[in-house]
Amino acid sequence: MKDNAAPKSLNLLTKLVIVLVLAGVFLLLFFLFFARVGTGVFLFSGLIPISAGYLFGSWGGLFGGIIVFPINFLLLNAVEGTSLSEFLLPNIVPNIGLILIGIFVGKLREAQGRLLQGKYAGERLRGVEQALKSERDRIQLIVSSMGEGLLVVDIQKRVTMLNPIAEELLELKGQVAIGKSWSELVKTLKGDQEVPIGERSFVQVVETKKPIITNLEDNHYYLTASGRKFPIVSITAPLISGGKLIGAVKVFRDATVDKEAKLVIEKEVAERTKELAEEKAKLLASIESLPRGFILTDVGGNVVLTNKLLTEIFGKAPKEGWTLDTLQGLLGESFDLRGNFKKVISQEQKSVFIGALSWGAKFLELFVVPVTLANGSIVGAIILVGDVTEAKVLERSKDEFFSIASHELRTPLTAIRGNTALIRDYFIKKVKDPEFVNIIDDIHASSIRLIDIVNDFLNLSRLEQGRIEFKKEKVDVAGTIKTVLEELVSSAEQKKLELKFLEPKKKPPLVAADSEKVKEVLINLIGNGIKYTEKGSVTINLVEKDSQLKINVIDTGRGISIKNQTLLFRKFQQAGESLYTRDTTKGTGLGLYISKLMVVGMGGTIGLEESVEDKGSNFYFTLPIAKD
Repeated sequence: MKDNAAPKSLNLLTKLVIVLVLAGVFLLLFFLFFARVGTGVFLFSGLIPISAGYLFGSWGGLFGGIIVFPINFLLLNAVEGTSLSEFLLPNIVPNIGLILIGIFVGKLREAQGRLLQGKYAGERLRGVEQALKSERDRIQLIVSSMGEGLLVVDIQKRVTMLNPIAEELLELKGQVAIGKSWSELVKTLKGDQEVPIGERSFVQVVETKKPIITNLEDNHYYLTASGRKFPIVSITAPLISGGKLIGAVKVFRDATVDKEAKLVIEKEVAERTKELAEEKAKLLASIESLPRGFILTDVGGNVVLTNKLLTEIFGKAPKEGWTLDTLQGLLGESFDLRGNFKKVISQEQKSVFIGALSWGAKFLELFVVPVTLANGSIVGAIILVGDVTEAKVLERSKDEFFSIASHELRTPLTAIRGNTALIRDYFIKKVKDPEFVNIIDDIHASSIRLIDIVNDFLNLSRLEQGRIEFKKEKVDVAGTIKTVLEELVSSAEQKKLELKFLEPKKKPPLVAADSEKVKEVLINLIGNGIKYTEKGSVTINLVEKDSQLKINVIDTGRGISIKNQTLLFRKFQQAGESLYTRDTTKGTGLGLYISKLMVVGMGGTIGLEESVEDKGSNFYFTLPIAKD
């Protein structure tokens, strides 16, 4: 807002210029009229003290009247040759009059200036009052529109102002509350106990001149005259004017909603904490009940959690600060724990199984899997350590038993088969009783079957123990198939089955394999086709695919149900509907399992391509093509 004060007075330089101009005019008029008498001179020289008085006030008029006297003398002396004695007597009285006139004019100007200043000061005062009123109205509007209650007290803690929100919350009327002590109007509680007056925020702020903040956690309440109690949060600050404390101001609000929300949140947090504690207890109990040693690491390989069984396996308790390097040093380099850990952390592999390896007097196996969050990020790894020493010893004992038993059984069985064969070839004509002939035939057939079973056991034992050597030689699979078909043709003819080899027009490539093992696999698969087919045919074909030669054995037999297809290629398992029907096929359930071990040992694969009940099955195996 602009100030309506009086215009600024002319500066000193401007005033001097005006006086000099008037003096110049006086001199010009003097010379024009050639004043001959002093009164003529004073008629014009009177302008100087009058002008000086108007411009500079009474002191300017005095000074102007004084300097005119010597100026008049000098002018008259120069023009008419008037002496000082001639000048003084007639001119001293008029000059004194000029001085008085200049002073009078100056006084009049000063009075006029004071009147103008009073006028402008009044206008300025009215402008300031209007500005203050506008500012008060604006502040009052802001205070009234606040969403919080506002209170102001003086240094005696008497209420000097409160806004409508404060009136509503405290159930007070402004005209009634103003001037009354704050402690008489509303009680402050902490919980259920009233806060002493000396500890209330207004008192403390007035005493310390420091603001105080009351949070929800302070558990403060206001109790109104009607008995209404509600929680509050507030800030109380000192009011200081000119460096002097004049009171305090408080801004507060009803925190009932906040309090209820906090209680709900606290209850929910307590429930969640309890649930987490229960889940943690369940998780730890599950980890402790694992039949394997448990190790949880972060992505950096630092051990975070272990179970008690790990201590029993390692013979020492894991210490704080154990890392992947500690475990690697404990297990030895044969386990390559570091490399496998990196594979699962980098998601190169979903999991890693480290087979049973010797560790001192024990055999251990490790299983490493990543710990993955819902968003797919990996935060660590779990390492399961299993002590399979007893299982390994038991398995070895079983294998040794089978090996020894098979060797011991094969010798007498070979003798039985040989003797029965001699009886059948050279002495059967001397036997007159047909039933005795049948007995000899049964003994011979049973000895052959038992020798086949013993041979399967021996092969199985050698394959599982890795004691069978696989020769790497170039094998003509087509020629081997023809040889096997020649050996099995009589069995097929007995059941009136057709054996077909769909030999490709182009000579198939040679494979890198063991010819004897290839022959055994073919005998097993084609023999199974003949065994499980009552009518139709068994067909063999070859397909070259990538760097593998695929051999298919297709029969038109009884087929295999979907639920029994999962039993294939397992030890002592057949795909029949019941174990009690095993004698109808005269099998041990080892043929496919042994074939699988052989094919895998030669670097190939084996499986069931397709099987439909009452229509037949398609088995296959692949072998790597030999390089030139």
